[in-house]
Amino acid sequence: MGWSQGLKVLGAGLPNVSRVGTFYQDGGWVYWGVRHPDRVIVVELRDEQSHRLVVEVGDPAAEVDRLQRAVAAAHA
Repeated sequence: MGWSQGLKVLGAGLPNVSRVGTFYQDGGWVYWGVRHPDRVIVVELRDEQSHRLVVEVGDPAAEVDRLQRAVAAAHA
């Protein structure tokens, strides 16, 4: 979450403390909403303007499980 990890377009943040907003990274748009890196999940998107969502959640394992079940149900 330092200074050199992408071009910030809209957002705020303090290096190594928090990152919130839209950044251009690795050839695509990434939305960050992070203060506690140990509670982060990364959601890869398809057919959307943003390529990834990097967001903080209360229980990363539970949220990943919930998202995987939702995706599986949508494809069933």
